Amino acid sequence: MKTPDKIMRYRKKHPDYTLKQLARRYKVSVPYVWKTLKDQYINPTSFKFAYPNYCKICSFEINNRSKLICSKECRDKYYYMDILCDVCLTPIKILKSKYWWKVGHGQRRFYHNRRCYYLGRQEKL
Repeated sequence: MKTPDKIMRYRKKHPDYTLKQLARRYKVSVPYVWKTLKDQYINPTSFKFAYPNYCKICSFEINNRSKLICSKECRDKYYYMDILCDVCLTPIKILKSKYWWKVGHGQRRFYHNRRCYYLGRQEKL
């Protein structure tokens, strides 16, 4: 049996093998394996198993590998946090990164509008 026939037969049995693995097995070059498979209309790119991707919040399986979060609700839970205004106790939705940046730079009080800010400054003095 000729080498191209061996390569094609082995590739059909083992579609997950890379071109480099096939070339080493039959002691030929990688471009030769590519050309042989291409000439016989066999897809030369190897199949790579993709592990499932899960949502960071609800652990729901996501088909898209580039996404971390499955829905808008999970995105809001992942990126935002709810804090209370220090004066009127109104809930404020703020980015977690923005909150931690402000806390790291010394801000300890949070206000939801300018009026509460001025009232809070007056209470502090």
